[in-house]
Amino acid sequence: MNFNELKQSIQQISGTLRKNAISAVNIHLTVRNWLIGFYIVEFEQNGEDRAKYGAKLLQNLADVFDEEGLSYRNLKLYRQFYKTYPKISVYIPHFFQKYFSSIGQSPIAQFQLIDKEESTEQLLYVDKLVNNLSYTHLTLLFSIETPLKRRFYETESIKGTWSVRELKRQIDTLYFERSGISRKPEVLSEKTTRAVHQ
Repeated sequence: MNFNELKQSIQQISGTLRKNAISAVNIHLTVRNWLIGFYIVEFEQNGEDRAKYGAKLLQNLADVFDEEGLSYRNLKLYRQFYKTYPKISVYIPHFFQKYFSSIGQSPIAQFQLIDKEESTEQLLYVDKLVNNLSYTHLTLLFSIETPLKRRFYETESIKGTWSVRELKRQIDTLYFERSGISRKPEVLSEKTTRAVHQ
């Protein structure tokens, strides 16, 4: 091995592992934020003492945690994230099997029972969503109220490996409306199916 080969080997391994580490961190943050949203909504709907907290629940949580990632604003976003993407529940068991196979029965085990009827295609799509888009991408997407429009931007972001800046630019310049898919939803269905299987 000469010096140039050494340099190339180090660059290649460093770049590959750095990229993998960033991807793993993004996936973990996305799942963490979704699960926090899930637990908040579950408490709001079924918590034993939910009436005691009412509209002040998120502020009380933020005060207890006193942590930037668990601020009132972020907790509100996590709740919105869960409500916008409840189908991520199909991904949760796979996430824990992949990254935490040594964990036994835990509260996460409840996701084994959720949406057992889900199709493989739905799971493949959610897997691509979580593995290819960062939580920051998703915060831009879950502010889009129309499901068809949101699905369009999800699919295009994954297919085009858009950065957050590019996604924001495409939303701001009304790419969905300009594409004509807003008038032909069946075209989006075809594009989504192709994106899942690529």
